[in-house]
Amino acid sequence: MNPDLVPEEELLDRAWLAVDEGEYAQALQLLARLPSESRETCALAATARLELGDLEAAAAALERAAALGAGEDDPDLRWLRGELDLRCWRIDAARDRFRGLLELEDSPAALGRYALCCELLGDLEAADRAFERARDLDPDDWPLPPRLDEQEFSDLIDDAIARLPEPFREALEETQLILAPVPTAELVVPGDPAGTPPDILGLFIGRSKLEQSIEDALELPPSIYLFQRNLERALKTKVIDRTGLILEIFGARARTHEGVLQVELEHLQVARLGRDGHFQRCVREVDLVRVVGKTKPTRIYELLGFAGDEMPVEQETAMRSYAGALEIYRAQRWAEAERLLADVLRSRPDDGPSKVLLERCKLFAAQPPPEDWDGVFEATRK
Repeated sequence: MNPDLVPEEELLDRAWLAVDEGEYAQALQLLARLPSESRETCALAATARLELGDLEAAAAALERAAALGAGEDDPDLRWLRGELDLRCWRIDAARDRFRGLLELEDSPAALGRYALCCELLGDLEAADRAFERARDLDPDDWPLPPRLDEQEFSDLIDDAIARLPEPFREALEETQLILAPVPTAELVVPGDPAGTPPDILGLFIGRSKLEQSIEDALELPPSIYLFQRNLERALKTKVIDRTGLILEIFGARARTHEGVLQVELEHLQVARLGRDGHFQRCVREVDLVRVVGKTKPTRIYELLGFAGDEMPVEQETAMRSYAGALEIYRAQRWAEAERLLADVLRSRPDDGPSKVLLERCKLFAAQPPPEDWDGVFEATRK
């Protein structure tokens, strides 16, 4: 069949499937092939835009859905408007929308979002009542979050840090660790609310080691915020893997304002599931750096996830392209590496390592390193 002649219903089904599988850009591409919009396609586009962090485009899609007849009593529209308000940090408005949605349908998912809004507004009792109701409706998928007092949570973090591989602990020595119940609007970067979602588990603020090595500027020590209520809600179990928790915060599910936490880890430590059943760590190599005062270069990795995590095909493709670009960069084929990195940034425009390596390629293309260059970037400061 000619791909341009795919029936509209099949295109729509494929778009829904893409959203279910986390392939949001692909869903938008499929929707763009439809000859006209409907309330359903606009709502689906808004869902994809929300997940991609494009809040303005999500709002525009919701307005088009409303213009096509989706009323305020439409549960899907009310849910999406609540999500948009929540991700834009309009917490009072989001709470009201989810409360209104609960008047239409008493669903665990709506109760969960309403509870999050209550937590962000400081009404922890109302949040816990909503969690209890969600548990009553669906005990298997909505168990009550484990609750720890402040001392228990602090002890948990201390214990988790003590169990980390030495390079992680060294990276934390100059990092301020701040424990808080939930994130606050003050932590949101102005103009970029999507970068700090309200249900974020942890937040790294500052420059990563890689960025510090290439930008010779004085910076305040980095900080890591850990949000207890969000972490408790994400765990949904009484059994807490302490090391897994802290690595999860610092890696795949923690967001950063400026960079990622990167450390050197042995390949067998990060690339396989241990016989003791502990999680597998999925990483990508980011760089090879020699810092001032050291003769041995440090291999830099970014933690991407753990065993059981599903990596979207789009992300996996981008990571493979980055790995290819890194290899070509070390072979001093700057133009080829630039093309691959540009491909990565088209699908993942916020990928920090790709931005850094692209600038490095441009720098070396103008001022090449020695012919015997070993691929190691020489940092000018620790």
